[in-house]
Amino acid sequence: MSGLGFLAPSLLWGLLVLPVLWWLLRVVPPPPRRQAFPPLALLADLVGTKRTSHRTPWWLLLLRLVIAALAIVALAHPVLNPPAEGGGDGPILLAIDDGWAAARSWDAVRSQADIRIKRAERSNRPVLLLATAPAEDGNPPTARLLTASAAGAALAALTPKPWPSDRRAAVGALAAIRVERFSEIVWLADGLEDGGSGDLARALAALGPTTLHRPDPPALARLLRLAPAQSGDLTLDVRRAQGGFAETVPVKALDGQGRVLGRTEVRFEPSATKVETRFDLPLESLNRVQTLALEDESGAGATVLLDEGGRRRPVGLAVANRSEALQPLTGELYYVERALAPFAEIRAGEAMALLERPLTLMVLGDSQPLPETALGAVERWIAEGGVLVRFAGPRLAEQTGEPPLVPVRLRGGGRSFGGTLSWTEPARIAPFAPESPFAGLAVPDDVRVTTQVLAEPGPDLARQSWARLADGTPLVTAKRLGKGWLVLVHVGANTGWSNLPISGLFVDLLRRVMALGTGLAEIQPAALVPQTVLDGFGRLVPPGTAAVPLKAPELLALPPGPKHPPGYYGPADSRRARNLAPLLGTPKAIEALPDSIQRRPLAEADRAAEIDLKPALLVAALLLLMIDLVLSMRLRGLLTALFLLAALAPAGAAEDEAFARMAGLEPRLAYILTGDANKDTASRLGLEGLTRMLARRTTVELAAPIGLWPESDPFLFFPLVYWPAGTAMPTPSPAVRVKVGRYLAQGGLILFDSGDATALTEGESAARLGALARALDLPALRPIPGDHVLGRSYYLLDSFPGRHAGGPLWIEAGERAGTDGVTTIVAGRNDWVAAWAQDARGRPLFATEPGGEMQREMAFRFGINLVMMALTGNYKSDQVHLPIILERLRR
Repeated sequence: MSGLGFLAPSLLWGLLVLPVLWWLLRVVPPPPRRQAFPPLALLADLVGTKRTSHRTPWWLLLLRLVIAALAIVALAHPVLNPPAEGGGDGPILLAIDDGWAAARSWDAVRSQADIRIKRAERSNRPVLLLATAPAEDGNPPTARLLTASAAGAALAALTPKPWPSDRRAAVGALAAIRVERFSEIVWLADGLEDGGSGDLARALAALGPTTLHRPDPPALARLLRLAPAQSGDLTLDVRRAQGGFAETVPVKALDGQGRVLGRTEVRFEPSATKVETRFDLPLESLNRVQTLALEDESGAGATVLLDEGGRRRPVGLAVANRSEALQPLTGELYYVERALAPFAEIRAGEAMALLERPLTLMVLGDSQPLPETALGAVERWIAEGGVLVRFAGPRLAEQTGEPPLVPVRLRGGGRSFGGTLSWTEPARIAPFAPESPFAGLAVPDDVRVTTQVLAEPGPDLARQSWARLADGTPLVTAKRLGKGWLVLVHVGANTGWSNLPISGLFVDLLRRVMALGTGLAEIQPAALVPQTVLDGFGRLVPPGTAAVPLKAPELLALPPGPKHPPGYYGPADSRRARNLAPLLGTPKAIEALPDSIQRRPLAEADRAAEIDLKPALLVAALLLLMIDLVLSMRLRGLLTALFLLAALAPAGAAEDEAFARMAGLEPRLAYILTGDANKDTASRLGLEGLTRMLARRTTVELAAPIGLWPESDPFLFFPLVYWPAGTAMPTPSPAVRVKVGRYLAQGGLILFDSGDATALTEGESAARLGALARALDLPALRPIPGDHVLGRSYYLLDSFPGRHAGGPLWIEAGERAGTDGVTTIVAGRNDWVAAWAQDARGRPLFATEPGGEMQREMAFRFGINLVMMALTGNYKSDQVHLPIILERLRR
């Protein structure tokens, strides 16, 4: 029903308060605006007439009334397209088909059910929720009488099942509910007949007025299955429940990762309900296909899983003379080629040529044996996973013992049945044992064997026999070789020794053996355990708690349900596919229903879905309230101040916070960036080398050093800053001088290094360092005394070389206030970072002159002492350590 409705209409009486609100806003003026006036201007403005107070502008009053009106209307909970209320105030019954056929229209089902549950919640009525499909835990359909809120939660958890609905069982669930009458009954059907729709319809009609919502014919669920193969291609069989219209159904082929390998289309004429078409794919793509699915429909019925038995495999016929071996009717391997051609890519030729390409199965006749030069290659191929099937014949019948490529010992000679001079009848084939790979295959009564090659009895013969004659003698024997199989058929491959090659059993036997080849199935166990199963939307998921193993013959026989859902069964390397469509009949639409049931399209829920306007109105009121706030600030002169505050906020606040977090969480050294790439790289590599040496020789663990721009980056996070003073840099600004002064006052240490020991005299270097100290407003420098703590903070040192040696070391003259006598400035010209610099493998990058590696060692010791002094201050100057230091000096 279209239109506008209110869920709480009584709140609309609040609109009558709006005139009162208008009057109050007009009477009460806004707060006075503060403005400073000079005394003379104040005196000049004095007048004797009485003035009225300034009032709120009318347009601002109108805006506030609109905000109040929106809030009142929103609280009244307006709804667009409210559904018509059902008659009476009794409970609502929702019957929902949640079988496989509901997946295609599930969004419409949820929409219709949600409308009814919201209606029940508004009128405080209970909801009887009846799902017609068996539950995933194996329980039959149940009817639950719930509150509206609980019904909403149950609906949210309800999903289609990958098996059919059971409407007859749903009728039994209704009978257990003690409710005689419902004010409204809605059946959200999947539209397909299951044999129990009439019973359910009559049961619902007896409980109250019933409305049936079902999909339109084009929206009914379809079934996808594989048709019996007539060639090596995939043959698709698509079925729909109702004709009368033409449609094109897209089908896609997917690999195991969900990638699309190919697409095709199935065209339905108006009168057709079943269409078959071939899915042409290259062999390489065909063997990668794992899933076929309808592209415009998600569901277990629209999905086909492929196992190894559905793939087309390369099979080689080992023959020296192709035309002779495949001669129609008389060729030795003619019937083998005819049996496997629909399911495999047949290649015929010499064995060595066949092995040059990937091969699953090789078939060897009796008249054209393998040359001895090929025996080793064939054995290696079998060990890697190939299957060799050898057929008996006159040549093999003459051999005894263990001939090459034969799985059992042979007795020699042959045995004939039913000849002209024989008292025996041709032999029948015995039923296959459960442990045989042929288990489950039916043995035709008309298959007879007239001649066979006998095997020598032995302890392993029973285990190696896959098929036997009625008298217990072996018909097919096999032996495991590495990862592959060696199989012997004790009769010929043509009709000379039996009529097996012209029976359907011959085809099934060869397909089962082919399934043992490379990448294919192993011998199936007696029970196939579910590995992954399809959910209602056709997705592979882990099996539920109710799923149980199946026997191989039951895989395509038992009806689908919670215990036997469609999916993959058996070991991961030899899984078998159980699809839904072959287990179901041809879909049919629901037709025979009582006349008292009202029928409506399921898609009507989408056209008439109610729209809740309350959130939109509340958002609109909030936006207008923010506009009112801005306008009020503008009238009071506060908006300009707000903009000024935003403009004056530091633009790099976020960047500064990130830098502080990174620099402050872990201790690390720092160096001043100069803009000279070579010098900055040398500074970084030098401090990295010193950091690694500290970690190796001491307990100090520092993070990677970081470069600083003196104008923008803070110093206070770093215990030691290396400043390359020999590079031409702009004169530090007053802000840099203040920043350096604060850093030193808080206990920081700066190492100034001009690095010019070989380029300038000692006096010139001292003048350069003095100029930098004056530019930074630093105290005067003096040579380091011999007893300074820097010479014994970790190592005992009397010199401080770097890449160069002999240059003096200066420290600040005097004691900085608040530093407890700790040195905060160290200066020199020995280029220490060059001595510390190493590559990624720890090799030095610069030569140390003139002392070589011993000079580099002393440079590292100086660096370690310097860091220790920066971290610990002057504790080594404490008199407690003096006896120990003197003792070490005496040594």
